[in-house]
Amino acid sequence: MKKMLLTYILFLLIVTIKAQNIVNSSLESSCVGNGFINPTCVKNWYASSGYPIVAGESNGNKWALLSSFTNKIEGIYSNYNFKVGETYRISFKIKVATNNKSSLVSIKATSGLNYSNESSEKNTSQKSELIWNKDITKSTNNWETITFKYSPETNNTQIWIFPSVTSNNSTTNEHYSKIEIDDIEVSNTDKDANKKAAIASTEKTETKKKTVKSEYIFPEEISKGDYLNVRVSAKTVSEVHIIDLAGNIFKTSFTVLNDNYIKLQVSSRLILEGTYVVKVIKNDNTSFTNKLKVI
Repeated sequence: MKKMLLTYILFLLIVTIKAQNIVNSSLESSCVGNGFINPTCVKNWYASSGYPIVAGESNGNKWALLSSFTNKIEGIYSNYNFKVGETYRISFKIKVATNNKSSLVSIKATSGLNYSNESSEKNTSQKSELIWNKDITKSTNNWETITFKYSPETNNTQIWIFPSVTSNNSTTNEHYSKIEIDDIEVSNTDKDANKKAAIASTEKTETKKKTVKSEYIFPEEISKGDYLNVRVSAKTVSEVHIIDLAGNIFKTSFTVLNDNYIKLQVSSRLILEGTYVVKVIKNDNTSFTNKLKVI
């Protein structure tokens, strides 16, 4: 009986550990080429649009190659449960190529995606949430490793990755952007902390429990020259300030991505490595802040 009980406990532990990590994070595959078509030969990964490529040697390491042209994209997605109130560690390796400085690579949490080879961005549920994005301004020859933490504002069941060409002023040459991506790891890193937070939340009123943070700044740690993203009603923003610990204020210009997001580049020669506060000031003189570490 004791042996059976121990075996059952070990089984539950293994299942719990596996449930906290994405399946086939290394994108290993039994084929090379258009491997994300239905049926996929990349376990747990599927094409959301276009014809994503399985790149690599037939008997060696594999990764995904996604292309984007004007009004056409290739994307991939996988199943993963993102839950409000939990924090996830996301890491991946990426290389990019482009002939257009107005290109973007995006990662979203979403629900309801199905396999498709239509080369256009999916019109997904409004619950879709931006996890991370970055402008593709030039081609890179080497892999870059990206790591950050993500706290969902809505529950979603899928992770979705795709590049996109955001503009094309040329009338003769079609612009493109391509990304190679590998080792996409998603894991829940704060299980114990989340359990404590859940217990603490039961002591709050029903009103507080229903309150959802709708405005936030991410990520909290960046390198100089990278972009900050702000979830906010873009038309309500007046100014964005970056403030050092001595109280010095650096006014920063920002770009509107859409109705719900703006972005700004931390590139001032006066902003050095260290800790700052980002302050978003709205037209009604209200504001919200977040700590920022420049490395």
